[in-house]
Amino acid sequence: MLILALPYAVLAFGTAAAPFGGALTRSGDYSYGLYLYAFLIQQALVAAGVPGGALGNFALAALLAGGCGT
Repeated sequence: MLILALPYAVLAFGTAAAPFGGALTRSGDYSYGLYLYAFLIQQALVAAGVPGGALGNFALAALLAGGCGT
């Protein structure tokens, strides 16, 4: 029974509309934009010598990548 029910449940869950993500996914997929820009921005911040260490780099890169990823 599990062999028949599991694939159906996975496909039903994967193709269902997101209950809370309507506003976030209306204009596209932000996660792909973050994926594209985050590494480049982090490396540029390290090369520029931004103070704050890893936490400062993360915070500033998250803001910048979030803006570029939209």
